[in-house]
Formats: sequence, C-alpha cells, structure tokens
Amino acid sequence: MSVGSSGSEGGAVPPAPEILIHFHLPKTGGTTLNIVLRGNFPGPSRFIAQTGVAHSHLWTEDIEALRAKFDALTPAERVAVRCVTAAHIPMGIHRIFDRPAKYITVLRDPVDRVVSHYYFVHEYDKAKPIPESMSLDEWLEARIDLGPYDFQVRMLSGAPELDAMRTEAREPIALTPVEDRHLEMAKRNIEELFVAAAPLDDFTALVLLLRRIYGWNWAKVLFEEINTTKARPTLAQVPEATRRRIEELNPYDRKLYEWVALRFRAQIDALGPSFRREMRLFEALNRSIRTVGGVIPFGVRRKLALWLLYRQRNLRAA
Repeated sequence: MSVGSSGSEGGAVPPAPEILIHFHLPKTGGTTLNIVLRGNFPGPSRFIAQTGVAHSHLWTEDIEALRAKFDALTPAERVAVRCVTAAHIPMGIHRIFDRPAKYITVLRDPVDRVVSHYYFVHEYDKAKPIPESMSLDEWLEARIDLGPYDFQVRMLSGAPELDAMRTEAREPIALTPVEDRHLEMAKRNIEELFVAAAPLDDFTALVLLLRRIYGWNWAKVLFEEINTTKARPTLAQVPEATRRRIEELNPYDRKLYEWVALRFRAQIDALGPSFRREMRLFEALNRSIRTVGGVIPFGVRRKLALWLLYRQRNLRAA
C-alpha cells in the first residue's frame, strides 16, 4: 500500500507528514513506541531530540537547545530527517524544523498513569524529586513535582505557565492550576498538529495505523512492552481513597483522556472492518510472542509470529 493511501475499505489513511514527531508523555508506553519508530526510521532519518538540557518540571528538553542541535546538522543531514524521537519534548518543537511536521502521542488513564509515575521514579530514577521515604499519598499532597496534577494537559497544551523550573531542592513548587482554556488548547493542538493521539489501551491500533500510513513491513511493527514498572501495585491494590484523590487532582486529564479515546476510536472505525480484522490477528500474534518471552529470544519469536501471520492470511485467501 502506498504511503497515505486509502484502504480497501473505509476512510482514507492520513497522509504521512514530512517529519513525524513522537510526543512522549511519561509512562504512556513511549519507550516501546520509540523502539518501533527506531526500527522503521533508521540512521540519519531519525533525529534524536535529546540535548541534556532539561530544567522543566514537565521533564522536557529545552527547545532552544533542540533548535541549536538541529541547526548544527549539515544541509544533507537536515533533509534526511523524517522522524523525531526522544524521552520528553516540549509542545511547539515542530516549529524548529525546516519542513512541515506533525506529532503522534499516547495518553493513559490518569489514575493509572499517576500510580505508574510514582512507582517508576522509586524503582528506577533516583534523580527525580521524590524522596525515597515519601509515600504515594504524601507525594500527592507535597507539590514537589507536577506528576500528580493534570500532567498530560500541562504537556499537550504547551502553556508555559503550567510548567515550572526544576531545581535540586525538593521544595513545594508554584503550582499554576489547569483551567478550561488549557484543556481547549490541548484539544486544539491535537486536532491541528497531530496525525493521531491514542489511549494506551489502543496502542496496537496506533502502531497498525502507522504501518498503513508508511507501508511498513510486518516484521518492523511487532513489539514487546519495554520500561514497564514491575514493582508497582495493580490499581485494585491501591486504596480506594488514594484513587479518589488522584481523580480529584486530575479532572482535566480525565476529560482529555476520554475525549482522545472517543476521537481515536472514531478515526480507527473510519478505516473499515478490514482494519479491525487485521488488528485482531496482529494482537493475537503479538500476544503469543510475548507469552513465551524470556525463554526464546525476541528475534526468534518474531520470525515465528510472522510465519503464523502469513499462514493465517494465506489460509483466508485460499
């Protein structure tokens, strides 16, 4: 299928942007998506948007440092760029490039994301500002980090007043509350600047949408979940009072997440029944190669899954 073409059923596949930017929200499957993008945009076609200059409480790279990094590329290197990946980048980075660029992103249920954020920091990242002795409930009230407070709207709105400068001190920060207008800014950014924004539950659909947009080989889209927080409790194990408090602290993230979920599923439904059939088959195969993980190398499991995939497709065509 050609890039940006219509499927055999349903609506048209979005056209591929000249530059695709992965807008990586913390704890939303971004590391896994980065790996998929890395496999499909090799070498100089991928601009790694990391500079080591990050003073934001949203954990984002400094946009002027990113601009300087891109401008330092040779003309041939700039022309080669087709995709941008990194840990976390600021909204508005599309303006630093010399060609039109659009984003993709994944959002997560806000309660689940906040719990994952807290336990990830404790398990892996001692440099982030959560003291080892601070409990989840204490962190929710401490205001030493923007993580528990409508974090996804803060990032996607691009509103500078919703960020804060990070320092070494673990002290309460000036917390500007999110308002209705910030939610509308985030929605407008998604509508105008994004190829797709998907809920984490629809991660597979997002990957397969990208496969249709770019015509990627099946072997390049099978994935394993990376950077998961193994030590965290399930949501059912988190006390109900704590979950209610997280909901209270994230009303705008809740509204944005639900809006994104409805919008993305309408986008997928428009692609017709063939896309849903393709997704069900892919999910079954991808799940099967993860089930035997740790015993058989991922590359071997991927080859087995591809054999099964083509066998299933040939059987249906017979």
